[in-house]
Amino acid sequence: MNNANRLIPPPVYKSLSLPHRKFCQRFILDYRLWFLSFCFLIVSAENAHAYLDPGTGNALIYVVISLIGAVVYAAKNLFYKILRKKKDSSFERGNGKTLVIFSEGKNYWGTFKPVIEALIARKQPFAYYSMDVHDPALTIENDLMEAKYIGDGTMAFAKMNNLEADILLSTTPNIGTENYPIKKSGKVRSLIHIWHSFGDYTYAWYHHGSLDHYDEVLTAGEYMNPQIRLIEQKRGLKEKKLVPVGVPYLDELAKEREGMNADTDGKTILIAPSWGTKGCLTVYGIDFVRDLAKAGFNVIIRPHPQSLKVEKEKFDGFKRELSEFSNVVWDEEVNGSVSMAKSDLMISDTSSVRMDFFALYKRPVITLEMPVSDTSSYEYEDLKDLLAQSTMETDIGDKVSKEDIGQIVERVKAALSSTAARDFDALTAKYAVNFGHAGEAVADYLISELNK
Repeated sequence: MNNANRLIPPPVYKSLSLPHRKFCQRFILDYRLWFLSFCFLIVSAENAHAYLDPGTGNALIYVVISLIGAVVYAAKNLFYKILRKKKDSSFERGNGKTLVIFSEGKNYWGTFKPVIEALIARKQPFAYYSMDVHDPALTIENDLMEAKYIGDGTMAFAKMNNLEADILLSTTPNIGTENYPIKKSGKVRSLIHIWHSFGDYTYAWYHHGSLDHYDEVLTAGEYMNPQIRLIEQKRGLKEKKLVPVGVPYLDELAKEREGMNADTDGKTILIAPSWGTKGCLTVYGIDFVRDLAKAGFNVIIRPHPQSLKVEKEKFDGFKRELSEFSNVVWDEEVNGSVSMAKSDLMISDTSSVRMDFFALYKRPVITLEMPVSDTSSYEYEDLKDLLAQSTMETDIGDKVSKEDIGQIVERVKAALSSTAARDFDALTAKYAVNFGHAGEAVADYLISELNK
């Protein structure tokens, strides 16, 4: 739609803060409702026991429409004057090829923030479309970035399904998959996936067909390549371009870590379960926690945020049962960095937080083996034989089965004593290349592709 025909032109709308944008949307909605209500009264005059002769009615409608048009026109001019009308963004003017970043919402801000900052620093125009009105990226004011909230349902799907761009970057799996609402637009030259977690099992727990329609994948490291290639071979898919760039959200976490006191007491264990049926406390119970507490370890239990919403009764029970131990504490803060910084070792299940802890704090992780149920709808089904050869869990620490959980104290002591022999830097470089600078690596690659 031409800018001149919009009630609030994009340059003005973009310059507004989020609260002001909401006010403008409300203003437009109210004005439309007023107008429709007036029209309803006019056309239902007979039922309302009111009378307007045709000539007077037509004239009145004409006057009202003219007045509304004048008000809207004046409002647009007022917005321009008050906010100092800007030129179109570099993206809108057209600056060579186009780059669009698509986000499902604020949960992915950590992944996109370093990329956005790097693109702006390199003066690369781009658009950022989000399905979340609370996405922090929408508050960024920069001529190089066209930030838009595109709705959170049918409206957003329609926008994405007809998108025109040279490059579309997204963390969203399953774009283009049958029955998934977002299709791959025929006007997108290259659809690129970027991960929002990492490790050997990240791809495995995506739904079947998750990356089948992507053209390129920006991986955390080359160790991910065999899994992607195996899926392509099994399904007869064209090979994607695989580019190791790293994990952008670690950039921000690494900066946060630098400003923290990372001293430990040598005996603090952080237990970080997933939520639901795949959580280690749900599967293993809390006897192993008791064993650690009795052995003199300080234990921090940090439930998944979702557990505090949907499993509160269960975790309240765990708290009561462990209340006799003064060396067992619970962390329910939004940010888990403080607990991670003071912990010498983490115990978890299949949660990706294991990799964050290992990479950021260079400390060992004990993975509790989890039963695998129905995997028919996940990529795991085609990857399980390859995953059986994975050494990731022993690379970052140790792996304990349910049969061996009674040995947890000995296994923890062994993992802590072998820390000096483990090359954390080399392993981090393997599982998350460009550690601390992945956002820059992503931006550099995207720009190089646009310049081809």
